[in-house]
Amino acid sequence: MESRIMLGAILVAVAVMCGIVFSTRRMWPPGMSWQGYPRLSPFEAIQWHGQTPQVRVSGNWYKLLAINDVPIEQIIVVSQSRGLNSWQKHFNEDLVELLIRMGHDPGSRATLKVQDLSLGNVRVLKDVPMTEKNRDAIWQMGVQEAPEPRPSTAP
Repeated sequence: MESRIMLGAILVAVAVMCGIVFSTRRMWPPGMSWQGYPRLSPFEAIQWHGQTPQVRVSGNWYKLLAINDVPIEQIIVVSQSRGLNSWQKHFNEDLVELLIRMGHDPGSRATLKVQDLSLGNVRVLKDVPMTEKNRDAIWQMGVQEAPEPRPSTAP
């Protein structure tokens, strides 16, 4: 059973990489900025374990598996397809834009498929509010973690 799930996940990832990477090139014309979309998030915080987002919802930490039935691997591939080194930052801060451009407008509430980090059980969290407060907290975390600019050393 577990090997079927793993095989299914691999097939989805391969299909996504083949299909979405090409289609996202058309979704973002060159020079298109990350602006004009709602600044919302269902997560209180995000941390990354490699390419796997771990999210805090209602004070609990989870491995994120899907948002509104969209596998997290698809969203990551779309974010990475922008060719930016800051794809995790955009995933964290511009999640609504990524989902809308994929044809999955999240609205004001999300259904999250998650795996509890401490117990390992998979759960579905329904009607999780997408709030500006959450997105602002995530943005603030990114600002605090960003390296400080070095002063120029003019000759």
